[in-house]
Amino acid sequence: FQNLKEFNENISHEIQTPLTIIRNKAERLIADEAVMNEHKESVKAIYNEANHLSRLGTTLNLLTKIENGEYTNSAILNTKEIILNHIDSIKELLDLKSLKIETSLSEDHTMLIDPFLLDIILKNILRNAVRYASHDGPIKIKTQGNNLIISNYGEKLDVSDRKVFERFYTSDKTNSSLGLGLSLVKRICDINQLQIKYEFAEGQHMFKITS
Repeated sequence: FQNLKEFNENISHEIQTPLTIIRNKAERLIADEAVMNEHKESVKAIYNEANHLSRLGTTLNLLTKIENGEYTNSAILNTKEIILNHIDSIKELLDLKSLKIETSLSEDHTMLIDPFLLDIILKNILRNAVRYASHDGPIKIKTQGNNLIISNYGEKLDVSDRKVFERFYTSDKTNSSLGLGLSLVKRICDINQLQIKYEFAEGQHMFKITS
């Protein structure tokens, strides 16, 4: 396990330098109007995939640390202010996509978890909600009792509910991978004795975390 941990850390570190160079070169091409007129889609694809690979390396390294139990600063956290801060951090993205968020946040809702790990959960599920949201209704965030529920309207995925949390699960029809984000969320919940469930009903994707 230690060898695997060191390997993941080394890979994550070593790929960052060439990826930074690729991104910088792509940004220079993006700023060149003549190049973009001729090769817009290709340059954007290079830039986006370099960013994706960078995030992937970071996530693999993080997942290894979580599996090794390196995040042990658990505390009873009141979630309302934390959730509101995360909403503020994606406000520009919401405005860009003309999406709305509705909240119903209990003053008393708490979770026993390392604050850094709660941030990862919220970032991944909110990013997922924004990515797949439609304009049929708002993204909704609700805390009540022991439950945190995040939902969004959108097209049904070509993935069964039980497959959503599998690493790199790919739809046969769309050939689109869900990546590591939701798998990471599931593992964090498991380690912290939190139950997480996903379902699609009445045109909405819904993630429910119960503490």
